[in-house]
Amino acid sequence: MGSKSIRKSFVNEFVLGFGFLSGLWIYVGINPEAEVMKVLQIIIQQISPNPYYSFLFWLIPTLSTLLAIAGAYVFGGGLGVIAVALAFLGGIFINLNLGIILLILGILLGFIAPWINDSYI
Repeated sequence: MGSKSIRKSFVNEFVLGFGFLSGLWIYVGINPEAEVMKVLQIIIQQISPNPYYSFLFWLIPTLSTLLAIAGAYVFGGGLGVIAVALAFLGGIFINLNLGIILLILGILLGFIAPWINDSYI
């Protein structure tokens, strides 16, 4: 995979997909992942009421978030994590000019971060 496509993938998947959309869902007031997990938890509890399953449904979103942050760090380094954080804040404050500025900064840093942190190539 070329350097340009890696940068584009990093911005699409981590900065926009993980950072911005997570912040946007917070701004809207719902979390689709949490809603799906609630429905699955209700179904699983009806099939097999086991208290360990509720712990599992708490653990899955936590692990997925930690893995996404780790992935952002692997591909973008510290600057990549900052880019994701800026996009996240841009999603939360999307109704303000500040949110759009933070999103643009996150995208720009997202393109730069994999180029600076090329240790994964």
